[in-house]
Amino acid sequence: MDIFQQIIKFFRTGTNFLIVPHKRPDGDAIGSSLALHRIIKLVNKNSAVFIPEEIPESFRFLIVNDDIIVQDENILSNYDIVITLDSSNLDRTYVTRKIIDNSNIIINIDHHKTNDSFGDINLVMPDSSSTCEIILKLSKVGYLPLTPNIANCLLTGIFTDTGFFRNQNVTDATFESAAELIRFGADHETLISKLLQSKTVDDLKFHSEAMLKSEFSYQKQVGWIVISKELMKKYNINDYRQVWGTGIIGFLNNISHVEVSYYFIEVSDNETIIEYRAKNPHDVSIIAKHFGGGGHKLASGCTINENIELAQKKVFDYFFNNYSLM
Repeated sequence: MDIFQQIIKFFRTGTNFLIVPHKRPDGDAIGSSLALHRIIKLVNKNSAVFIPEEIPESFRFLIVNDDIIVQDENILSNYDIVITLDSSNLDRTYVTRKIIDNSNIIINIDHHKTNDSFGDINLVMPDSSSTCEIILKLSKVGYLPLTPNIANCLLTGIFTDTGFFRNQNVTDATFESAAELIRFGADHETLISKLLQSKTVDDLKFHSEAMLKSEFSYQKQVGWIVISKELMKKYNINDYRQVWGTGIIGFLNNISHVEVSYYFIEVSDNETIIEYRAKNPHDVSIIAKHFGGGGHKLASGCTINENIELAQKKVFDYFFNNYSLM
């Protein structure tokens, strides 16, 4: 029995499912979680999505009234199968010791090449554009139900993880998957409007000042932006998770001479998020993994439990001593 059939068998025989995406969920994590949650409910099983933080504003339009999204671990109960989505390692997920102790099995579904196969069953497909593309394939193999609302969620993940078909992870299968989802009722025009055309004036001003603060090194092949809490507050960004919605992450790579870019986001006095972006043939997942993170060759991230100045120093010390742009 192949891995797809093993997972489908659990959908048929299991009763209570808990779906857990990665921390700071993006479009692929949220889209795949909501889609799989709805598919499981449509085959008459119990399902809940565990996201113990606010879902980013830019993706809240995907939520419908009967979605069961739980934020408090203490009210989780009666689940036997845990499915993690879009997470390269267990620490990257919201899975806790309590969740592990209460579950019978963990199914790990992901598309990151840095995935360390932490599940009891691991469906990891690095050649897929997104976890949403894998969920679509799973639904087709298992003849599982798809609706327009499910298709919208899956197309959101494909759109966002491919940079609207601009990234290296796009294949002919990606376009075929998107076309199939549109045939199932995904409203691509509305999704594009919600995801790309809903910036605020403050977003744009923040974007402009962040770009003005950008710095470069290595003959301007390496660029970076430091995003402090003070800068976020100035433009009414009240939660660091909103930074991704401004479009600043990865923007330096639009500059012709930039090969690798970094985005240091200050969460607190002892926590800094670093996002890494690159152009071919560079592989920034190596750097992210060194610091306990992960992701894709051209787009990765990690968290360093240090203040933003020390986090910068650690990243650059490692990068300039161990990484070559030649």
